[in-house]
Amino acid sequence: MNILLAIIIGYLLGNINASYILGKVFKGIDIREKGTSNAGASNAVIVMGWKFGATTFLIDALKAAVAMWIVKYITNGNIDLVVLAGVMAMVGHIYPVFMKFKGGKGIASILGMMLGLNGFIALVLYITIVLGALITNYLVIGELFILILFPVAVYLLGYSNFAVVLIIFACLLSAYKLRENFSRTFKGTEQTLGSVLFKKK
Repeated sequence: MNILLAIIIGYLLGNINASYILGKVFKGIDIREKGTSNAGASNAVIVMGWKFGATTFLIDALKAAVAMWIVKYITNGNIDLVVLAGVMAMVGHIYPVFMKFKGGKGIASILGMMLGLNGFIALVLYITIVLGALITNYLVIGELFILILFPVAVYLLGYSNFAVVLIIFACLLSAYKLRENFSRTFKGTEQTLGSVLFKKK
């Protein structure tokens, strides 16, 4: 029963898509029809500016963390189910049933999972993504770093094999969704961090 609760709570919270809601309410647009056609924080920055992008990122991260905190409370701290809820929130974000399964790429959800699981992991990997993005001038490179390091950190800190496998799955799924960004980066056609943050309106 608790397994089902973790799946439902995580997936339904994941379906709350901030970029879509903010785009509709404040800009009168469908974010999936603009920019990169992705309903996530990075496209929200590109289409609506960094303030909307930051708000989207915060909400998308928190919905994964909140799902994990709720499940942690109702299962008396069962970490495997906590991780399951976080992964399902990410799945709900990427494949939202209420948006015909066309959502984001899951990076904010991954970062929310870090926060919901372990504050130390979150702090270290948040710094990693920022440094990686600033040094390379590509956000996707910073994202790649955390997709590699998150499972490693969870394994080294002694979490269960089930939790590690779930997190590996989540990171591989996000990497799959980012495949076009990786391809553009290697070709030199991906938007740089500076061009997005400092673009002129």
